[in-house]
Parts: sequence; C-alpha cells; structure tokens
Amino acid sequence: MDLFWAVHGGQDPVQLMQRHPGRWALMHLKDMKPSTKDDPPGRAADYPLGSGRIDVVAALREGIRQGTQHYFIEDESPQPLAQIAQSVRYLESLAWEAARPAGDEKKPVR
Repeated sequence: MDLFWAVHGGQDPVQLMQRHPGRWALMHLKDMKPSTKDDPPGRAADYPLGSGRIDVVAALREGIRQGTQHYFIEDESPQPLAQIAQSVRYLESLAWEAARPAGDEKKPVR
C-alpha cells in the first residue's frame, strides 16, 4: 500500500487494510501536504512523515497488527535528502507509539 496514493484517492488506509486483511505485506510511507488537491499532485505535495495530513501512526499500527513485513520511506519532493532525514527522525520518535495497540496509550510497550 502506498499511503499517499490511498489518501489522495479518497481512501482511509486503515479501513482499506481492514477490508483486505493480510494483503499488505509492503507499505510505502509518504505524507501529504495538508492542502493537496492537485490531480495528480506535484512533487511539492510530498511532506516529511508526521508533518502532513496522513495519520501515519494509525496506518503503522494497523500494518503491525496485520503483519506488514516491509516499510519504505518514499519521498519524491524537491528536497528528498532533507525530508527523508526528517521522516527518519519522526519514525524514531514514535517507534514505540506505533507498536502500542490503539487504546493502550498509557501502557508501556514490551
């Protein structure tokens, strides 16, 4: 699943995964500028993970729950090296949050 294109196509990535369980072995992680409406959107619509309109944590949680095996940071922006570094820092900051099941925000992850 490509999070960016699922959202751009009007889909909720979590609901899409739940409708098709076990299908998503791979996930492309890309966030979207909040005001993106272009069809197709330009490269400037790619935002670093966690700074756009996609609920990355919810998608990661569902991917973990369903056994998604590989995650790829995808960045086609004009500044991919800077944005990928920012995306990696974001993922590192929430690594334990994404693994925690929804509703267990106060329980430590083991």
